[in-house]
Amino acid sequence: MKYIITESQYKLITESNRKESFQELIDSGLKSIFDQCAKDSLEVSFYACKEIEYIDKMVVNNVIYQPKGVDMIRIDVTIYYECVQYKQFDIINFELAFRLQNILGIFVTIVIDDEINTFDFDKVK
Repeated sequence: MKYIITESQYKLITESNRKESFQELIDSGLKSIFDQCAKDSLEVSFYACKEIEYIDKMVVNNVIYQPKGVDMIRIDVTIYYECVQYKQFDIINFELAFRLQNILGIFVTIVIDDEINTFDFDKVK
C-alpha cells in the first residue's frame, strides 16, 4: 500500500529534529483528546477519557522511521501519570496513534517505554 503525503509531512517524518516535532504532535494530540473528553464528545472513547484524566504528560524518547517494506514510524514514550493505583494506557495509546496516522498518512505505533507514577503518597498519610 502506498500513501501520498505532502512535502511538509515528508519533512516532518525525515527531518533531523524528529523528536521535538513528534513531541509537539503528541502534546497537541493529548490536548485535543482532553478537550473532546471535557465536552463529552462522542468522537473519543469513554475509556480513553478515563485514562487521559490521569496523564500528566507523555515524553518522546525516540522516533524511528522505517521506510523499507511497510512505511512505519515507531515512537517510544514515557508516560507520567498521577494515580493511587497502577494504570494501563492502552486505549489512549491506540487513540493517539490513530490520530497521528491520520495526520501523517503513514502507519504509526507508540511504544510505552516507561510509566512513572508522580502521585505523592506522603499526602495520603
